[in-house]
Parts: sequence; C-alpha cells; structure tokens
Amino acid sequence: MFAEITLDKAVEVQRDRVIWQKCFDKKVCVNLPIVGKKCIGASACIRIIESDKNFFIELQIGSEKIRYKLASTCLPAYTIGIASLTVCANVGANKVCLSVKFCIGTRIAGIKVGHCWNLYQGCINFFRLGEINQLDFATSDINMRELSEEAQRIGVDYAYFEEVFVEDQLVSTDFNPAKALKKMS
Repeated sequence: MFAEITLDKAVEVQRDRVIWQKCFDKKVCVNLPIVGKKCIGASACIRIIESDKNFFIELQIGSEKIRYKLASTCLPAYTIGIASLTVCANVGANKVCLSVKFCIGTRIAGIKVGHCWNLYQGCINFFRLGEINQLDFATSDINMRELSEEAQRIGVDYAYFEEVFVEDQLVSTDFNPAKALKKMS
C-alpha cells in the first residue's frame, strides 16, 4: 500500500505593515454655571501602511478607519461625530511630507465648544534596510550595524527618520493644511 501525499498550493496571506504612525488624543472643556465642567474629546491616528506591495495612508478617528492609496493630494476631510481629520500629502522618492489638521467641536448647553490643531507637519524619509550602508550618517550617533541587525531580528524591511516642523499646535478653524504643506517644500 502506498501513502498518498497531497501538496496544497501555498497561499500568500495579505499582511498589512504599519510603516509609520502618529496618534493623538484631544479634549476641549468648558465650565458651565450650575452644571460645572463639561468636556468633549476624540482620538485620531494617521498611518502609512504597506499592503501587498502598495502603500496607503490610513486615517482613524476613534475606532473608525478609512484608507486611501498614498498619493500627492489633499484627502477629503474624514469626519466621525464631533471630530474631523484633514490630511494633505506630498509624496516623493523615499519621502512623504504630511500636514494634518484635526478639529473637534459641538454645542454643550447651547455654547459652541471646539478647537483645531495642526497635529503634524513634517516629512518622513524612508529607506530600505538593504540600502543602509549607502546612507551618510557620519555625523550621527546611529550605529548602522546594530540598526541593521535589530531590523533583521524583528523582521523589518524599512526604517525612517522624520523632519518635524510643527507638532500639536492649536490653530484657527481656517488653517489650511495644503498651504502649510507648500511652505515645507
């Protein structure tokens, strides 16, 4: 009697990789007569994700998410409840510059309560770890060998460094992320 061997075709499982992310929690409070202090708040995240060799920008407010193909554009404002997230991106070779506006607002006891923030304005410079020896970090304290070994150990293909121009700054409601992004270029 012969044993039967069955070979199943290997199926590659789609795996999303978060390449970069920033998350924020914001709260606005108002003191009301008799009632006291009342607050509203929301959390937001912005991520750059690799999925099946494609890159996406993911916006999250609370537990709700939306994903767009990474491109040089201003994404439509993503609004969930009292929160709104607006992101503009400028995509270059191995570099993504972002300008992110986050607003929360509502009425509490007839009083309009809310704020907007320039959550992030900066550039994320990516490099594949295979290219690590070609980079010039001569003036930094980065040990390239240790970085490469650690990346291999945890299974990372990419690394990045950031140039942050503004982070977590209160702005007016008419703050324009597209104009802010142009100033960085």
